[in-house]
Amino acid sequence: MQRSDLAPVILQLKALGIANVLRFHFLSAPPAQNMVRALDDNGNLTSPLGLRMAECPLTPSFAKMLLVSGEFGCSEEVVIVAAMSQIQNVFVTPTGQRHTADRMKKKFSVEEGDHVSLVNTYRAFIKYGSSKAWCHENLLNYKGLVRAGEIRHQLTRILQRFNIPILSCGEPCKILKDIFYEIAMN
Repeated sequence: MQRSDLAPVILQLKALGIANVLRFHFLSAPPAQNMVRALDDNGNLTSPLGLRMAECPLTPSFAKMLLVSGEFGCSEEVVIVAAMSQIQNVFVTPTGQRHTADRMKKKFSVEEGDHVSLVNTYRAFIKYGSSKAWCHENLLNYKGLVRAGEIRHQLTRILQRFNIPILSCGEPCKILKDIFYEIAMN
């Protein structure tokens, strides 16, 4: 508990109306400076961003990235990254096929990084009709990609509820990597 990221817990406690999270009865109280980072100068959730982040079913960093993505003109790609990051093992490595699995994964990988690779993988899955056979041929987790599609739909509804525009920066490009970095740092 001492080394855990408490931002999600603090967001939830504040959203539940617990005013003084510094005095909350944790089993093992974390250092106060770790908790203060998630709040404004008055110890409250920021409005509207902090309050909206508490409503998102994501970690604070993904929630913030999602909620400010419209300002950067890449909310469609951010929704895909957030959804794809919620599933485990997008790529499948069957026993004895490590070399083949690595080769297949490289088909979707780009030098701009893993986030853009996840966007490429999801878009290819949709392009090929969300096909189970296509996933099998490309050593992709079909059930995971279907689940990512469901999560993507849920996250898109959240953006719509908060009137955040659904915008695409087009094909994943080098600028997208910079946008993800900029969103994460703000």
